[in-house]
Amino acid sequence: MQRLTVKHIVLLIIIVVLAALLVQKSGFVKYPGDYPKILPPVKHRVEFSRDLITINIQEPYDTSMIVVYAYEDPETLLCIIKNVYENNVSLRPGDFADYAVSVKNHRITGHRMLKISGRYTEKKDMFGLFSSAQDEGRFYGVQRCLYPVCRTCIEECDLVTGSGEIALEMFTGERGEIHPVLYRGKCPRCGHCYVKCPMKEIVKSHTMGK
Repeated sequence: MQRLTVKHIVLLIIIVVLAALLVQKSGFVKYPGDYPKILPPVKHRVEFSRDLITINIQEPYDTSMIVVYAYEDPETLLCIIKNVYENNVSLRPGDFADYAVSVKNHRITGHRMLKISGRYTEKKDMFGLFSSAQDEGRFYGVQRCLYPVCRTCIEECDLVTGSGEIALEMFTGERGEIHPVLYRGKCPRCGHCYVKCPMKEIVKSHTMGK
């Protein structure tokens, strides 16, 4: 067996050190993004008539869809995804809810789809629910967030952190709308949530270095 010279030993040490540095570098996650910012509820005005409810969005709105919601009871939120035309959304009789969300103490406890593959498993008329919510003092309105139908921000955060201790959690707000809440101390500032949010509910905060 050939004996190792000092030169060989030094070379071997260099190779081992370089290999260790490469492994460390590949396992180090960089977060070049910024803290996310959760937008406030959508400003809107509602006009009721006999066969039409018109919702006018009173702020710049960048996406083509919005969620119209109304509470059937204090713990059941019914939602329909509607198209936005020139900042206006219309509800008519026969517009049925797409999904129902269960809520308790502002937390989302479950949901069920009412429309699957274009067919309704249960028909809940949103025109009637929206009108009765207004008459009876229940929450109603519009929201950007598609949760729990869309879970992009939650899944992206979980993928990046990999610990189950994600920085986002979903709640209902003062108007009953669903929205994410950020735990800033847990946020890795990766930017995945605001880059991939299809509804622009989460945006870049531009606070890095401040």
